Amino acid sequence: MGTLGANDLDETACQHVQERVHLFLDQELDEDAADEIRRHVVACERCTDELNVWITLRRLLKRAHHPTSAPEALIRRIADQIQQADEDGLADCPHEVAAFPAIPVT
Repeated sequence: MGTLGANDLDETACQHVQERVHLFLDQELDEDAADEIRRHVVACERCTDELNVWITLRRLLKRAHHPTSAPEALIRRIADQIQQADEDGLADCPHEVAAFPAIPVT
């Protein structure tokens, strides 16, 4: 078994960052793990570039996201069916869902 050279250690560190980049961006890492990634990214141009690509992609996706809402008629039909289920005593009975009529999509 060979020993790891400096390039192998760098590659391992890069791989570690790449595996955790989304956790880092979502702020799901503890502070020590996030600091480890920050230190590596500051020192590694390749990982800096990759992190910037993910940041840019996330910004573009966020800008492109246009939430839509259901048509008012559909919302009313669903609300009416929920109210009817409450009146019939079905709202608290998940096993009764199969008996609940399907909402036709027009």
